[in-house]
Amino acid sequence: MTEAITLYKATPPDCERVLGASHPTTQKVRNHYATARAAASSRPAWWRRVFDIRRRER
Repeated sequence: MTEAITLYKATPPDCERVLGASHPTTQKVRNHYATARAAASSRPAWWRRVFDIRRRER
């Protein structure tokens, strides 16, 4: 799981640079990253996603 998190963490900045922040693939990659992090944490996945969305909106 930690390998997946490491790879997903590196991917969103590249997607944003190449495709743009609002591109569907970029959003999907961010979602995969949030899901992987949530699975590795003790909090439920939906809770983790709420905080990730709020952080991106700032």
